Amino acid sequence: MEGKVIEEKENNNISENDVVEATKKLRDAGAHRVYLSCVHPLFVKNALLKILLAGVEDIVFTDTIEQTPFTISVAPLIAHHLRSLL
Repeated sequence: MEGKVIEEKENNNISENDVVEATKKLRDAGAHRVYLSCVHPLFVKNALLKILLAGVEDIVFTDTIEQTPFTISVAPLIAHHLRSLL
């Protein structure tokens, strides 16, 4: 799988259907595991469930928008930057 690009989007918005489709393509191409990471996700309705059911093994995202599982806090980064300004 190394070095293969599935598809490139011209914008920064990716729907759950894009992730589901990409996950299927990766699995078909031989990927054993698929992980998803996002910086500022907006998971609406059952999008998170659809993504997990498509075969994404784990999702990691920041807490810039309140979500329940899988978050990484950006608070220490912001605090560090604010301290450096003082």
